[in-house]
Amino acid sequence: MLNTTNGGATWNIKTPTEASYTNFGISSFDINTAIVIGTTLPSGTNAKIWKTTDSGNTWVEKYYSASNFSNNIHFFDSNNGVYLGDPAPVNSSQWNILTTTDGGDTWNRVPPSNFSPSDSVCGEYGKVRCYAAYGDT
Repeated sequence: MLNTTNGGATWNIKTPTEASYTNFGISSFDINTAIVIGTTLPSGTNAKIWKTTDSGNTWVEKYYSASNFSNNIHFFDSNNGVYLGDPAPVNSSQWNILTTTDGGDTWNRVPPSNFSPSDSVCGEYGKVRCYAAYGDT
């Protein structure tokens, strides 16, 4: 992890979330606060969400799933965000979509009955990072 406090003139190496995880997305709110998502590789089955409030010096785990792959994170403002993961449990047809209303401190799964299933019982089939936001939609 790297951060800058001077518009990119210099970069500071920060503590990684966890060495066994590959980070796939980040959303930052200010110089101190950011949310990062990651997954263990090569298994791709353990997903986590972490939060920092000290510019990446320390990371606090806010969500864990033993049967998910992190794809994307998006915040509409400093409180409201959405997380998209491959179908959970792995090889099911139900996406793992989470929402937060408290800046990423807690995450709630959107009931699978609220959205259509994935294209295949084998997973996302080409929809990794396929996410778009329009306003608050």
